[in-house]
Amino acid sequence: MAEEKQTLSTSCFETIKSAILSGEFLPGERLACEQLKERLGVGMSPVREALAKLTATELVTFQEHKGYQVKKMNAQELKDNILSFIEIESLALGLAIDAGDDDWEGSIVSALHRLQKIECGKKVDFSSWAPLNAAFHNALVSACPLKALSRIRGEFHLRHQWVVRLAFQSVNELEGNFKEHRQLAELAMAKKSDQAISLLRTHMTDGVDELIERFYGTS
Repeated sequence: MAEEKQTLSTSCFETIKSAILSGEFLPGERLACEQLKERLGVGMSPVREALAKLTATELVTFQEHKGYQVKKMNAQELKDNILSFIEIESLALGLAIDAGDDDWEGSIVSALHRLQKIECGKKVDFSSWAPLNAAFHNALVSACPLKALSRIRGEFHLRHQWVVRLAFQSVNELEGNFKEHRQLAELAMAKKSDQAISLLRTHMTDGVDELIERFYGTS
């Protein structure tokens, strides 16, 4: 019974998290246990356990008399999260470059190839581009040998995708940046850590203010 309860809690956790990250639940929106219970077709206990676990991801907050809500960050908190993610991503990339082998290089080449297909034009469809861009950046850091760091990076990456998705939800097309993606891949595979990290920082930092402005204009 305990294992079944844990499985239900994990399933609820993943379903609610996916709904938040997809923009179905917006920042500041209340997450009513009763409504989630009906929607997920489970008891109240696994829903509450899932929401409690989600507070650790910083996607959900809990307040007495208000219950659970999708986290609503102010602009400074959001910028702090983005800049922290850039630091974590830079560290993970450096470690991945040091440890990267042929399989790691192959994953980068494959992800870059898929990204090239959509970034070869002047404009790219955001909904099609976003998962390919995420896959490329995941490939770059996939050889990072520190599992705990990789887990932390994974949570920050999910939150960053959430912010980007909400910020650009009303934008159908945007400019592709394949030249920079290719440079990143080439520097990483050439084991030029300092140059790769420097380019990654520029790549991720450019547009942060615009991203924050868009997020608060659309969320």
